[in-house]
Amino acid sequence: MTKYLALLGLTLQLAATAIPGHAEEAALETSLAEAASSPASAQAGAKEFNFSLAKLIGSGRISTLKGESGQLGFSLPVPPTWQAKDVELRLRGTVSSSLIAGSQLVVYLNGEAIQQYPLQQEGNRYDFTLKVPVEKLKSGFNDFQLQANQHYTEACEFPHAPQLWTQVNLEQSGFKINATPKPVVSSLSRLSEIFSKANWHDRPAVSIMTAAKPTPDEVAAMGLLAQGVAGFYDFVPVRISHDVYPLEAHNLLGQFPADSRTAVVMGSFANLGSYLQGLNIGKQDKPVIAVRAMPGDPTRQLVILAANNGKDLKKLATAFALRGLPWPDHAWTSIDKLKMPPARSLEKRFDLPLASSGAFPLRALGYKTTTYSGQDNDGPVLRVWNNSWQGRMQVRVHLTYASGMSPQSSLNIISNGVMQGAIPLNNPRGGIYENYAVTICWVAQSRLEYLAIQTRAGACEQWRQVPASYDGNLALTVYEDTTLQKFGGDELREPDLALLSGTGSIYTEGPLGKGIAIQMTDDNSDTLSSGLTLVAKLTQVFRRPLMNVWFGVGPAPEMKHQYWIGSYKQLPRDVASLVVTDFPSRIAVEVPIIQSATVEVREGNEWLRSTLENMGIRNTPPAKYTSAEIALSGQFNKYSFAATKEIDGNVVTVLSANSPAILKQGVATLIGYGQWAQLKGRLAFWEPGTEKLSSVSYDDTPFSAYGLRGGLGIWVSQYPWLALFSLLLIIGFIIFVTRRHLRLIKYAIMRVIKNRPSD
Repeated sequence: MTKYLALLGLTLQLAATAIPGHAEEAALETSLAEAASSPASAQAGAKEFNFSLAKLIGSGRISTLKGESGQLGFSLPVPPTWQAKDVELRLRGTVSSSLIAGSQLVVYLNGEAIQQYPLQQEGNRYDFTLKVPVEKLKSGFNDFQLQANQHYTEACEFPHAPQLWTQVNLEQSGFKINATPKPVVSSLSRLSEIFSKANWHDRPAVSIMTAAKPTPDEVAAMGLLAQGVAGFYDFVPVRISHDVYPLEAHNLLGQFPADSRTAVVMGSFANLGSYLQGLNIGKQDKPVIAVRAMPGDPTRQLVILAANNGKDLKKLATAFALRGLPWPDHAWTSIDKLKMPPARSLEKRFDLPLASSGAFPLRALGYKTTTYSGQDNDGPVLRVWNNSWQGRMQVRVHLTYASGMSPQSSLNIISNGVMQGAIPLNNPRGGIYENYAVTICWVAQSRLEYLAIQTRAGACEQWRQVPASYDGNLALTVYEDTTLQKFGGDELREPDLALLSGTGSIYTEGPLGKGIAIQMTDDNSDTLSSGLTLVAKLTQVFRRPLMNVWFGVGPAPEMKHQYWIGSYKQLPRDVASLVVTDFPSRIAVEVPIIQSATVEVREGNEWLRSTLENMGIRNTPPAKYTSAEIALSGQFNKYSFAATKEIDGNVVTVLSANSPAILKQGVATLIGYGQWAQLKGRLAFWEPGTEKLSSVSYDDTPFSAYGLRGGLGIWVSQYPWLALFSLLLIIGFIIFVTRRHLRLIKYAIMRVIKNRPSD
């Protein structure tokens, strides 16, 4: 069923015996709460977690709170499967020596002030430790806000004076949490709690288990299950492994990974008999999906998929992979009907254009309409792939801003750290812009595109007479239908690992993963785990289920984008030779020296140039990449690597290592926020467990252009009247020469007629 794209109809057949009454459910929740709060439960599995603010915020080492009311916000996740017993928030940093008594730092939790600290400190450094009231924490994400109310004088104070500041050291500040596991109600409607993105692990682990080595149908179903798990975790990188489960459920706990709270078991009704026991399912001829606490540990959960054949297992996995399915509030359900629409009905989609020109909304990059308030806000950071040499790009912004903002307020468009344009927000009554165009200069390969918000309140010359400022009117909304337009240019289509980030890459041109094959070299559990983790990451990156991806062991049918995953010795010989040589003892690397392209100066005739290109009359030579070939010898046994190359119009991407175990560790490392963002170029390799990736990329090499420099068009633009006079002279000369030649031809014809003898 993976050739189809989305769910058209899904009827859920519920067994009456599996539907507990509301009183039974309430009693179950009460018993679980009592179990979680009992002294024995409080000691079992207790664990300490530590998070720095730098890790939670995902930004730099220092944050500066400026002005009379500087603010810093961050969220603390609290997993539904953990009970926080003791939470401490430590805040460390530096304050301005100009602050006077009355300056204070207020800590808010979910909008409620829970602590206040004075900011006038000896030595200008502070170290506050706050006991967070755990009863005010909720499951999910809890919003914390630090507000620095700062003053340097008691009267006539300028609210934006430069001496009003407090710095928070994000690396030295953070949370220390003592918690114990707690059970959750076993219900399909609580799958989002079982696989919660509010998580205290960097890369939570989920095991997908089969009764034996998986069949091809089971492997395909596992690929869909991995996508479903990734969808629940949303943006949180998740490690997915394959294991074999024992036939007796009570033996599972002994081989369950210590750092995992959830597992998925799949197979036939016969193999899963002990796992389904007690759920009152009875004999079924339809595929069933169920949730239950793990035997022997009520704080861990099992998701069970049972069917009579591989086809029905894929049906269950397909339903699990679809986002937004309203699962019933019961322990199990059977899938009665699953019908998918034809692919052609979903061809329209939001993707970056592959052609030399085209427009797409920012929502194609995952951006959503957002309102920014306060001063000096950083707007969305968007990654855009522009592979057109000399191809301009244009941001057409749709925004609304509030009244009462000062004339110097603006929305600044910044690309790669370079100011590209500013949109004035200077109407005191507020205003709306539709399609306000700002042109962005061309950049090679993949770069960061920023929309930085600047909404500063104005200060008049007599600032001492200005009352305390009010920031409530500083508001700006940037809409998701803001568009990005590409214009012309010569395409540079070298494959790049940076395209895996999903920023308008060629990997997303097909609907729901059409044309992509994820091929594993063997059915070793570690190899399967690497493939499952990768497909889960791609699902999160592209923010959609990749239900058309071919996922299996061995070569797939011909696909435009081919992934190969496995140990180097298991790779097909032709695939291995594309990227490395004699791994792990030797790696062949093409070190780029220079990029170059044939170009011409734009002279206002882009339409003619484009027409000639489309008709095939003119063909711009492709860009050239000059590299030196070097072979590195050494011990690469402990490294994993990724490489990509275009072969006969198909892109081949390889993830490999010296052994399946190292590859599994390497892929688990690669999916992290920082490591995944470092992917770029033709080849990258890294040591599992480390933060740094080494890569070989054309993005780091100089770019040179050669071709036509100057031309008649530039001279005409500089001297228009002289050019017009010269044109008239040329036209007159052509007319004179033409008339003269016509006259000579006329006289020659008349002479011939005159001299012709009469009959």
